[in-house]
Amino acid sequence: MVTALALATALLLSSPEAEVSYSIAREWSTTDTLLEVSFVATVAIDWQQTKWILAHNGQELNPVIGRHPSRARFNSLVLASVVGHAAVSALLPPGWRRAWQGVTLVCELGAVGYNASQIGALVRF
Repeated sequence: MVTALALATALLLSSPEAEVSYSIAREWSTTDTLLEVSFVATVAIDWQQTKWILAHNGQELNPVIGRHPSRARFNSLVLASVVGHAAVSALLPPGWRRAWQGVTLVCELGAVGYNASQIGALVRF
């Protein structure tokens, strides 16, 4: 999964349209950085909560991940989601980028809140 994502990113960046993508990424702002860092931090919390849930005989609710993923599959999917999110964010024009980052951050915060309040998932780093 991670290898496929890396290959797709390399192919995309080597295409003639990549020059447009580079110019969009140059418009990256401090707000974009703060939103992306916030997303990654929230994913890290969700990742730790889910590891706790799975270690305590719980199940994952995300259908993409599956109810009882292997640790390797779960870690690979989390990594792919972070890398993929950053790639999409870099390729989008500023207005769409902030909408993408904001919506995905709110969704991730909802998952973390649910894990904490409904399941009691602990976070340990």
